[in-house]
Amino acid sequence: MATKINIRSPYYLKYSDTNLTRVQLKLYIYQGTETVDKGEVKYELGNDIIAGNDFVVFEVSQFVRDYFNFEFNGVNYTSNTQWVTVEAELFNGTTLITTQTDNYLAFDAYTDFQDGLNAQGSRTKLMTTSTVIVPEGEVSRIPIFSEDVISVTNYRTVAGVTVSGTRWNEESKQWDVNDDYWADEATSTPDTVSETPTLSTGKIQYFEVDSSVGIVEILSSNDSDISVVQSVEDCLWGKRKITFINRHGAYQDLWFLGRKKESVSYNSSTYNSSKIDFAAMNYSSQSGQIKRNDVNSEKTVLLNTGWFVEDMNSAIEELLMTESCWLTEDGVTLPVIPLNETLEKKTRLADGLINYELGFKMAFTNNNTVI
Repeated sequence: MATKINIRSPYYLKYSDTNLTRVQLKLYIYQGTETVDKGEVKYELGNDIIAGNDFVVFEVSQFVRDYFNFEFNGVNYTSNTQWVTVEAELFNGTTLITTQTDNYLAFDAYTDFQDGLNAQGSRTKLMTTSTVIVPEGEVSRIPIFSEDVISVTNYRTVAGVTVSGTRWNEESKQWDVNDDYWADEATSTPDTVSETPTLSTGKIQYFEVDSSVGIVEILSSNDSDISVVQSVEDCLWGKRKITFINRHGAYQDLWFLGRKKESVSYNSSTYNSSKIDFAAMNYSSQSGQIKRNDVNSEKTVLLNTGWFVEDMNSAIEELLMTESCWLTEDGVTLPVIPLNETLEKKTRLADGLINYELGFKMAFTNNNTVI
């Protein structure tokens, strides 16, 4: 079982020995098969003990982050995890005391301050919210950590039953589920999770959920997690999907079903050009003296979420914390950057119906300036 590193939070390695004076580290960062595909050393680090101590500490997440690069075409949800092999040599002066090799699995993820040092975060469902919004005719995906999850089961509504199947509990801030409303295990086949323990690809797996699903059960050896699926009919404003890397280092879909507004901003510089024809001792008044240079434009969109439950607040928070984000509309997927720098969290008790308007800037200029 791999030890998780969440590389958007610090991760510390400590080495100690009563005779220790210095530690040398070799970092291997790679995808593929553990140990077999480690390739060449990516970083070599060294550190001496501080007088009075018998240990050395390294922070390694900042080095691992250099090797994460996310691309997304709107369809392929990949497992962007990296193996990290650390080879440590402990010295007393120039004498080698011992060597130590450890393997870790790195996620482009972060933990909370309250989680403490070197926290692994979730090892089951890689999504904080317990609500999945799915427009009719579309799908959303739930990411899971394949090492600890046994199976994922989609439960669909029982035909002919009209009672409400779920209710949002204001006190517990979670869903109350009426099991009688959903098909039992005899009619809902669990999808068994399988993976190759030494292979980085497949550590994060994505399970599709369509609008006919009611609840999703994620079963692990220690727990059972329930997510509620909310089906939404097509609305006047259309539907747009924002996909982002969430706090767990996985792709997460968030549908925006409210009003959309677009704007274009322009920027440029100017300079004074020389216009005099000294041979004729004259200049043309048909050509301007002030010239415009380096003209660029950028498009910004304002998207409204449409009405949703308070449980989705965590998804909005993580969206505004993401470093990788894409907008999919009419089958076209483009990289975008969230613009909101503050979030006033809304609650059903205080605000009634909850809707957020978020700004996104296209992560490129309209005119091609790629270098």
